[in-house]
Amino acid sequence: MENSQNQSLLDRILRCSLAAVLIGFLCTFPAASSTRCGITGPVHTLVDDMRQVVQHRGRLPASLAKQVGQSAAAVSISRVITRLETLDLPNNGNVVKDLLGIATKISRTGIVGNLFLVEWHLRIVEKMIAQACSADPRPIASPSEKTSVSEVLLGLFGSSGALGNTTKENVALRLSSLAAFLGATIASIFGSRILYNWGYALFYSRQACRINAILELGIEVVDVHITILGRNGCRFQPVNDGAFKRVEGLVHVENPTVIVGRHRLPIRIHGLHGYFVSSFFVTPLSRKMHTLLLVGSAITPFHVKKSIPKSNVTVQGN
Repeated sequence: MENSQNQSLLDRILRCSLAAVLIGFLCTFPAASSTRCGITGPVHTLVDDMRQVVQHRGRLPASLAKQVGQSAAAVSISRVITRLETLDLPNNGNVVKDLLGIATKISRTGIVGNLFLVEWHLRIVEKMIAQACSADPRPIASPSEKTSVSEVLLGLFGSSGALGNTTKENVALRLSSLAAFLGATIASIFGSRILYNWGYALFYSRQACRINAILELGIEVVDVHITILGRNGCRFQPVNDGAFKRVEGLVHVENPTVIVGRHRLPIRIHGLHGYFVSSFFVTPLSRKMHTLLLVGSAITPFHVKKSIPKSNVTVQGN
């Protein structure tokens, strides 16, 4: 029973570790859109998008035109002015407002009209951002501008105007890192479990075999074959259906014992798994006794990893 509880505890630890790693990694996402200093996040996004507009010149792809419109709609002039006043910077809110007007027109027509005018407004706004960073180099973040995990994912796949191109690249990098990190974590967690099961098998010399034995349940005796023998316990199979039904009806009998030749081995029956019965020795076998019992195997013994199959009957209190 103790070994079963240890395995269950290990399983819970592994699951909790995986959940903690996943939650901890996802909790880093809200800061993804707020890693730059400056005026406000939406203004940075608009500038990023307008730089793409300048690179395209002429007619824009419909997706970019739509993105520019969404970015413009996310900018709050009052917030921009408040930010500039907080930093004691010149109030150039009108320049941002003019850039919004240009962006809105471009999003509707899909055409860049006066490229020189766009460039001029961009340079002024970028200068404002640089001045804001000099005055306050900390990343900007207000409760209304923090990006949730869902917004990050939407932005990554082009469904949100709240994320700029640079931020999308950062998010794409974070997601690929998340996938790689989770893959490595899952592999290490399940690898640890496999190592534990094999380590247990080797430490307790858990080996497949076929040893004729007798199971003593009170005054009843049943012929069985021990199919797995370790120093901590064994798994055995009644010789036929009738024998299995007798064991099934007597598993709750106190002080069951496995008899191999002249050796009596008190056990605790853990459960019935199909036609197999798993049990633990009341007193673990010595290495000498374990080796002696394996000599009687009808097949050449070989190591098998620890496993706890699903029980159709679980025995408590033995």
